[in-house]
Amino acid sequence: MSARSRSFASLVRVECLSIVRDRRAMFAAFVLPLVLFPLLFWISGFLERSGKERMESMVIRYALDVRALDEVSRTELLTALREEGPIDERMVDAALLCGFDPDSAATPGEHEQATALLGEAELLVSVCTAPSQASASETAPRVRRWLRSTDEASLEADRRFTQALDKVRLSARTRRLTELFGTDPGAVVLAKAADQADPTTARGRKFGLWAPLILIFTLVGSASWVALAAFAGEREQGTLETLLVQPIDGRLIAQAKYVVVVVVTLASLSVNALGFLATAGLGLISGMDSAGSSALAAGRVFAAIGVYVPCVLLVCAVLCLITARAKTFREGQNLLLPIMLVLLLPMVPLPGRDPLLLWSAACTPLAGSALAVRETLAGSGLSWLVATACAAQLAWAWLFVRRVGRLLDGERALAAGDEEREAAARAVQSRRALRWTMGAIFALYVVGGALQAWNLVLGLALTLWGIALPLALLSARGTARRARESLGQTLGLTRVAPLALLGALLLAPALALGAGELFALQQRILPLPDGYNAESMLGALLTLPLWAKLFLIAITPAICEELLFRGALLSGLRRDHGWWRTTLIVAVLFGLVHASIYRFLPTGLLGAILALTTLSSRSLWPAIALHAAYNGLLVMQGEGWTVPAASAWLALPGLALLVLQLRLVQTQDQEHHANEAQQRA
Repeated sequence: MSARSRSFASLVRVECLSIVRDRRAMFAAFVLPLVLFPLLFWISGFLERSGKERMESMVIRYALDVRALDEVSRTELLTALREEGPIDERMVDAALLCGFDPDSAATPGEHEQATALLGEAELLVSVCTAPSQASASETAPRVRRWLRSTDEASLEADRRFTQALDKVRLSARTRRLTELFGTDPGAVVLAKAADQADPTTARGRKFGLWAPLILIFTLVGSASWVALAAFAGEREQGTLETLLVQPIDGRLIAQAKYVVVVVVTLASLSVNALGFLATAGLGLISGMDSAGSSALAAGRVFAAIGVYVPCVLLVCAVLCLITARAKTFREGQNLLLPIMLVLLLPMVPLPGRDPLLLWSAACTPLAGSALAVRETLAGSGLSWLVATACAAQLAWAWLFVRRVGRLLDGERALAAGDEEREAAARAVQSRRALRWTMGAIFALYVVGGALQAWNLVLGLALTLWGIALPLALLSARGTARRARESLGQTLGLTRVAPLALLGALLLAPALALGAGELFALQQRILPLPDGYNAESMLGALLTLPLWAKLFLIAITPAICEELLFRGALLSGLRRDHGWWRTTLIVAVLFGLVHASIYRFLPTGLLGAILALTTLSSRSLWPAIALHAAYNGLLVMQGEGWTVPAASAWLALPGLALLVLQLRLVQTQDQEHHANEAQQRA
């Protein structure tokens, strides 16, 4: 055995003993999984049952105008509604709903009238008479509904009414056929949808939709604590630096630690698998009992585990790379939540069978493993697609492990001790800014979501002006005090050059047009779910006059969101990080705050552009102007106004003006530093 092999074996043995002695890592890797799965799925099932029972027992209030129905149909409709659950119906005159254009948003007057008729009810229904060119006996009446789309009870009312209406329509159709033809000759033929796939394939397809999410969640939970103990824990105790100054190649140390993390993680995943199977056997997983789990062939399960191993290697490499940068165990723990969020995104179920999309996903980190697991569980076998996905994940893992080896450099450890402590002391600005922003995002989710569910228009205004703006000012106030500068300087509310302001405004048409193209591209990768209606989600916002829409949708976010993200957050980050890292963090958080995976990419890119605009101009005003112009153009597009395609070329002079302004600022800085040097000399 060579000296390098003996050193590697010794390092692995020492690291294994160190991990085994770490009680936190052992508890998280082996003890917690045995309790976590039964408890997690029991709570999930309990909440699901409780929610279902609560919705079924909820008394739904209806405001009905069913005078256009015949007596039999009216009786059947009310009977069917009562069968769906307890109701409290109120008869109204809602003929005005029949005059609404279903293809366009309601006018403010129509919205006010319908809201008045709705009152305290959850659903307003108007059955309109048949078109004049056909008799009522030949054409079914039209049904118009009005509800609060963000209210849980209203959605339940709409679901119940849809179920009852389907029963009435089927009954009316049967009566009509009997009147025309007598006994329906096809009545004895019962049509029933059936999946022709064998039970193993059917169960594999269903299980493959959410198995990657559970696997990555379990994997990160197991591997993160082991990686923290191997890197951040040893750095905190000082043993890592002691090891690095020994005459051993840093890459060999990184490889030994990585091997130990992988081995312990695989052992932990085995314990997790036993806990999961036991939970399924107890019937605590919805749709997955012992009989259902046996429908998955053992061969496919083991094949899925085999194609998932490259994902284990990749995730362990990523966690080793990130935790190797942490100075303390607590600092590493703070990275766990954002790591989890980032790693979950590529595991979102991939719709469709577009070849370009599938092969692109196969080469993408983590997404390729999710695709391989789904294909394997569905019975596709070891296809070229699965083989490519596995090879790509192994290549990504190798690149990350090499990067870890560069971080663990003995000379760097000796020379960087004081520099790291100094950097940690300086990083207080970025850490405080991040904490304030994460707290603001949580408040916007919880409090802002409740306010907008109560009243969309007023709640949106209160969310931005009453939550985002004050938190931005409080965050910036601390940064300004520590930096000994004014609040305006911290937020970037300084004097702005006309070149930067004009350049930012010229970018707006290209961004508005690009948003449409990006949305069309995203539809191929992540299409909106069936039944998604943007107009129903916007609700009362669409009924506002144009000036109110522009103020609430364009100007208000441009001020409040910019002060929070490109003002307070960016100001704290840029003091400790470079341009690109600052831009990336701002873009990710700006995408997350909008709380929609369908908006994450467009809003994240917009956040990056706004951050770069602020950094290049050294002022927040260009970003505010660009944000307001961009949102304003989207509002005008919703009003039927078309942005000329040729206006996208305005982005070229806009970028030129921003680059010119950046050069001017850099020249001024150089002259300022030169003058200071001369004065000191």
